[in-house]
Amino acid sequence: MYHSQINNTRHELDFSWRYANGDRESPLNFGLLRTGDVRDHTNMNKSSPEGADASLGYQNSWSGDNFGEANDVTYQVRIDIDSEISLSTDNPSTDFSSQIHLINLDRNGKFMGYVKGSDSSGKGALVKANVRKGHYAIVVEGRSKGDMGDFKLIVIAVPVNDATAIFAQILKSYYGEKRK
Repeated sequence: MYHSQINNTRHELDFSWRYANGDRESPLNFGLLRTGDVRDHTNMNKSSPEGADASLGYQNSWSGDNFGEANDVTYQVRIDIDSEISLSTDNPSTDFSSQIHLINLDRNGKFMGYVKGSDSSGKGALVKANVRKGHYAIVVEGRSKGDMGDFKLIVIAVPVNDATAIFAQILKSYYGEKRK
């Protein structure tokens, strides 16, 4: 809140900012995330100031069975190979009860399916999921309708280290290069 006094009249100016993108139809773009990459972004899911145009703040753009009624911020990311992805708002920069959702998208950014959501309680949220190469949306929202504030989203991708990769190596060595 900014205060000034002109001609013995007190004036107050309430201001807010937000990224131009971050809604479902125009997500913030993390670009290509390769295994070993770490991305972080500080943002907020606050509404516009009272009396201002609603588009100046974030709104609830995701709804349905897996989503709440709180304001949300949407990110888009592309994964280059099958990976384990970790999404977290569990850090001191997050000052409200948040949840995270991971959504599979087609290459045009259209919804294909819900992958996983956070189930933790408290201010921070965490999601870990094995994902295939492809396009994904990450949604950060409040746990309840009135939960709004600042957050820091951290995204990490690591190689999938599971029996599937080991099994593939065994088959390759057993059947050789020419197996179909």
